Amino acid sequence: MTKYLLTCGCGATLPVDVGQAGERVTCRCGATLEVPPLRKLRHLPVAPVPVEASASWNARRGIVAALIILAAIPALIALWSRLTEPKVATFEPAAYTRNVEERLKTISPLHAWQLWVQHYRPMGDRGFFELVDHRAAAIAQEVSKRRFLQGTLLATAVVLGAVAAVAAIWPRAKSKRQGGKETRKSR
Repeated sequence: MTKYLLTCGCGATLPVDVGQAGERVTCRCGATLEVPPLRKLRHLPVAPVPVEASASWNARRGIVAALIILAAIPALIALWSRLTEPKVATFEPAAYTRNVEERLKTISPLHAWQLWVQHYRPMGDRGFFELVDHRAAAIAQEVSKRRFLQGTLLATAVVLGAVAAVAAIWPRAKSKRQGGKETRKSR
């Protein structure tokens, strides 16, 4: 709707519309101004129409936003998977030695004999074995599965991001009127 500028004695201008013709309005300074009747109102200067931002929401921007959100979800899941994947504990000989010494101080002679029979005597017969985490193979398999999943999720995120980028930069269709009918042509 067209607004007209009504000037106050203080120098301020008040935008008024046709529906306010003949009414009274109050200025910021406190003065009460009478809006002229409709035939005189149209002789007042027209208030500038605020220009709407060209970045208004439309279907294309909705699709691009949805694709970006859909691309972010698998990327975040892949990041979470990477940060929470299991790791094989590294062997620290000094910590292992301290742990063995602490256990030796607290065990009974009977328990020490059982350890000797079950653990250390076979080592004497077969030789020393490498101290490794017995779960290392299972952990390595889990990490392999997670890395595959992470790669798949990241590839999905990249594809969705590329589709979003193409949708954002794809040329818009121009509409032309020909003989009362509207036709659409792409650039």
